[in-house]
Amino acid sequence: MAGLRADGSIQLVGDDGSYQQIVSEWTDIVDFQMGDYEIFVGLKSDGTISHVVNSDMWAGNMLQDMSGWKDIVKIFVVTKGVIGVKSDGTVVASGYGQYTNDWSDVVQVVSDWNNTRGLKADGTVLSIGSREFGARNTSDWTDIVASITMEYCFRADGTLVHGDREKNALVADWTDMLTVAAGANHLAGLKTDGTAVASGNTQFGQCHVYDLRHIQLPRKPENQADSEPGKQTD
Repeated sequence: MAGLRADGSIQLVGDDGSYQQIVSEWTDIVDFQMGDYEIFVGLKSDGTISHVVNSDMWAGNMLQDMSGWKDIVKIFVVTKGVIGVKSDGTVVASGYGQYTNDWSDVVQVVSDWNNTRGLKADGTVLSIGSREFGARNTSDWTDIVASITMEYCFRADGTLVHGDREKNALVADWTDMLTVAAGANHLAGLKTDGTAVASGNTQFGQCHVYDLRHIQLPRKPENQADSEPGKQTD
């Protein structure tokens, strides 16, 4: 577990591998992300990147091509790499995924093993990857405010959209959504009236949300920006 201190340093707790000493020396960090293969990336206030990778399979690639990144305003550690969004909305990437360097006006990126999706400032969605492994045609998607996962996107009117007709039907009647969280095989959402909805694998009762009422999002500190309406959970 890791947390960002007010002074721009990072506090690590627990079994954090061999990079605790390196990360503890970082300064001027404004955001950080952790990912698979023990990737730890920090965004500095000057738009550059600090990073450490505690795995031999990444050392030859990751540690070489991120040191020159500049003007970065957002970082995303995805399934097989790291993606940075620059201040002009263009994208830089490192890793083994399906990435593109000709995107513009991008505000959010999600990616899996074979596909990458970028949300633009105007609410449209860019997509690249293999249709065999789930890439979707997103050219007609509009009013998108967040990509929850590579599966679902969140619309400004509180509805969800999916490129697959069958999966889209699972959430077709979900309206007035406030936030949505995606697990490995299920989806749960909180509505503006404080009730919850869920769909997917419910082997362990994870979709039994029918009796939930008066649910609210946790209050945030006044100096903390609002989070995106969709987020992914373990």
